[in-house]
Amino acid sequence: MGSLRRLYLSLTICIAASAATAFPGSGGFPTSPSQRAQAFSWCAGAYMALAEHRAMFDGTVAQIAMTRRDSFADMLEAVSPDAIAHGTPATQLTAYRVQARADLRSLLSAAEFNMIPQRAQPARKAAQAALAKCDQLLLGS
Repeated sequence: MGSLRRLYLSLTICIAASAATAFPGSGGFPTSPSQRAQAFSWCAGAYMALAEHRAMFDGTVAQIAMTRRDSFADMLEAVSPDAIAHGTPATQLTAYRVQARADLRSLLSAAEFNMIPQRAQPARKAAQAALAKCDQLLLGS
């Protein structure tokens, strides 16, 4: 990643830090390098799941999800060196992304394919809530 792009991403992260209000389990924008890396990794995995799921039905939504996944992956790349320097193993960052992808895929499948509305609706709401928390970390969302 070029130094200009890294600077842009760093500035984006700083601005998002002052604008964001919530992220899963933190009560606010993730402040430590490890928390930011975890959040960006989780969101990259979640949006990958959404892109794969929506590709079955709506290519436009899938493309938007991939763009968001790419944004989180870029932010993760920008903060990973600091997170690793602060003790977060690189394999843990991969594990966050893989787990988020699996978790969201389960929710999306339950929401889309469960024939029992009482099971589908909570899964849909949980998936939407998780993605909304990720969206709060992006400028312009």
